[in-house]
Amino acid sequence: MASALRPNAWGVVGELAEGGISWVTPLDYHRDAAIPAMEAAATKAGKPRPKVVAHVPVVVSTDEAAVTAAANRQVGNYPRIPFYSAMWQSAGYPEAKDGTFSDRMRETLVISGDAESVATRIREISSYGVDEVIMMPLLLENDHTARDRTVELLGSLAKES
Repeated sequence: MASALRPNAWGVVGELAEGGISWVTPLDYHRDAAIPAMEAAATKAGKPRPKVVAHVPVVVSTDEAAVTAAANRQVGNYPRIPFYSAMWQSAGYPEAKDGTFSDRMRETLVISGDAESVATRIREISSYGVDEVIMMPLLLENDHTARDRTVELLGSLAKES
């Protein structure tokens, strides 16, 4: 497995690795850019498409202000890093050019809400071409039970598989 961000890196994964792991990458970018680059390189190399592992921040909470604050604190700095800024821009978020982590970016990256809506969004991840996920619970400053709710939900979803 290898970490990948932009299409060229996903192409290297397709050619040489058994799988690619993303970090702070919107799911539609996996579907629209990363996976096609990886598939093309794998086909050219005469091998099957490697697995795709997506990093997904998640929290069971309907407190949008707390989720926004946690996301800004835990993943909001990535658009300030040039490579991540370029990925976000190519994914359709021009605000990343200035290092901004907008609400629109947070909404596409972070899975949050009540347990039912979070479970629904998690179940939909495979429709983006993703094979496995790394779920990173967001830690809310004033709601220490959110982590427990999130881990409990993730555990119940894992038992469904």
